[in-house]
Amino acid sequence: MPQLSYAVIDDDTLRRFRTGHVLSDILRVRPDSDLRLAAARMFHATPGLMADFTRTFKGERKPKGTHPGIYSRFDRYLSEEYSEENQPKRILLLVFQGESAIDNILEIVGSPRGTPNMDGTTIRGTFGGFATDKRGRVTYFEPVVFIPNDQKTSARGIGLFRDFAQEHPQGALDDIFDWNNEIEKIRMSGLLEKFQTKIYERTGIEPEHQKLQSNVQTSLLMVKPPVNGIHPHFPGLFLQYLAGLGRNIVGVHYFHMSVGDFHRFYGHLQDGALKEKPEEFDGMCRMYTGYPPASPESLLKPDPHHACLAFVYQGPYMVPIIRNVIGPTNPAKWGPGQIRHDF
Repeated sequence: MPQLSYAVIDDDTLRRFRTGHVLSDILRVRPDSDLRLAAARMFHATPGLMADFTRTFKGERKPKGTHPGIYSRFDRYLSEEYSEENQPKRILLLVFQGESAIDNILEIVGSPRGTPNMDGTTIRGTFGGFATDKRGRVTYFEPVVFIPNDQKTSARGIGLFRDFAQEHPQGALDDIFDWNNEIEKIRMSGLLEKFQTKIYERTGIEPEHQKLQSNVQTSLLMVKPPVNGIHPHFPGLFLQYLAGLGRNIVGVHYFHMSVGDFHRFYGHLQDGALKEKPEEFDGMCRMYTGYPPASPESLLKPDPHHACLAFVYQGPYMVPIIRNVIGPTNPAKWGPGQIRHDF
């Protein structure tokens, strides 16, 4: 019977722009595994939510080789990093399904609490941190990703986030950042000139003409199907192209586009650019939904092989930056370093 497991990407990982690397490793196809993504959602990691999340690990089975002091250090990490003083914070929940989902995620991420073995063969071994003093006490711990170690812990965690999502249905955290403060942080860190140069490279707007605070924009990067297909790690690679200062992910959604959704999103093409090419419009609809555009939606079920993964970004000049990183729709105009050219 298929299991459900999860991986919660830590706020520190999101802020350090490691999300793409982590996502690529988790989603990568493994020949001996049927693990697949089943849901994705970004949450505002309030102190209350994270305190409840900490409690879901109580009584969890402890794996062999786990350092005896790591559990108390884990609780301390969650309480300190997600305190009122350290807001706002985000976390990204990824839910997975598979016959051995819990063991598969453990193998990919590494020990659920960290071990002295940081050998680079797992996500924690590559990006995590673990150190002890001469007495063996844990002095440093960076988890990167939070994962469960058994089915009961997994069920408690997923149940907590399901209930929280129902009580807080906001899909994107588009009001979580004070961009005046965010831009001031960039200025104080001495990176403003570099930040403006990167914007110029992607938009053509000269630094002296950039108005950062008044041009904070929210935009979408939608990865078309098949997200769980032969190249499921591609979404993570795409995020690496967009990683950088002032480009914050504020929403993530894994979904199966219905025929109705497709018409709402791409319907303008039917009477516009593809008016004389109905076969192309038909092909697009089948690619995104698994069904032809004239299908009666009441008879259709979501096709798991045609799932989309949407990322909502926010930051100064985000709309032209994303358009430039993705590349134009005309293949003749693609250039190196653009997603459409490289993939």
